Amino acid sequence: MVFDLVVFVQVQNIYTRTPKKKSAKDLVSDVIVEKVADHALVWINRLLAIDHDIAIKRDRKVSTKGILILWVVSFIGMLFNFLTLIYIGVMLSLLVPPLYEKYQDEIDQKVGVAHSVLSRHIDTIITRTRQSTK
Repeated sequence: MVFDLVVFVQVQNIYTRTPKKKSAKDLVSDVIVEKVADHALVWINRLLAIDHDIAIKRDRKVSTKGILILWVVSFIGMLFNFLTLIYIGVMLSLLVPPLYEKYQDEIDQKVGVAHSVLSRHIDTIITRTRQSTK
């Protein structure tokens, strides 16, 4: 009976004991926080600069690119489920880097051609919209 009492007290002490909680300072150092804050600040400033170009300067080229990107994202989102998009993103992040390293020269050439064709089309759209507003 004494043994049962001792075991009961020990088990109760184990369950009621609260583990020592680690503070946020123990988990993340100040240097890491500063680096993350610097990177986040750069990205936020870039986004705000793009927003400024669209809203204040009325830059048609930037707003056309934004419209096209949002349209492509919404079209892809219409075709797939969110979890499917996450799965596809993970698979692409694992497959694309080795393929790019293997075929880097060919990919750079094709992307350059596609970029020049797309730039010509965007410039044509911008010049036509400027002519129609005059």
